[in-house]
Amino acid sequence: MTARPLWPALPRLAPWARGADALLRGAGQVVFMDSSRTGALFLFALLWGAWAGGTTWAVVLAALSGAAASTAVGRALGAPRDALHSGLYGFNGLLVGAGVATFIAPSAAMWTLALLAAALSSVLALALQRVLRDWDLPGLTLPFIVSTWLMLLAVLLQAAIATAVLPLGIPVLTLPFVLATWVFLLLRAPQRA
Repeated sequence: MTARPLWPALPRLAPWARGADALLRGAGQVVFMDSSRTGALFLFALLWGAWAGGTTWAVVLAALSGAAASTAVGRALGAPRDALHSGLYGFNGLLVGAGVATFIAPSAAMWTLALLAAALSSVLALALQRVLRDWDLPGLTLPFIVSTWLMLLAVLLQAAIATAVLPLGIPVLTLPFVLATWVFLLLRAPQRA
């Protein structure tokens, strides 16, 4: 079932309305909803968090910029129109933008890394879509995780970039669960002739 746009009459009249609808749907996809209303509510929550002091305005702006950048890169790489319209190439970029802005102090380097990582998330999403198609599995947030980890690793290796707070690492207790998941997926893999 395909959801209707938030502004039914505008998509034909104004290209910016289609982009805004896809951007809002990308925010909605963070909570698995193909809905621009849900995306607007999610963005309102980010704005509220910035206003109340739970996060910074840079996180909100980087999230929006990341969603726009990843959607644009997905479109440039020929992602399916339905997936673009549903926000499936925007939500990873939104999460990447918010993640990079959370861990790196606001600067020109932070904005550059956020946009590059958001663009990378769309490249990874397209690649994952092709790889996981045989198993009928979605990529979900794996592009967000990989591209954010790569950017944080780059920042750790480059002392000139100021960080806000960097995570110390993945708790060792999670490693068995990650390995078990990969073993399960490999055992379920379809056999090729």
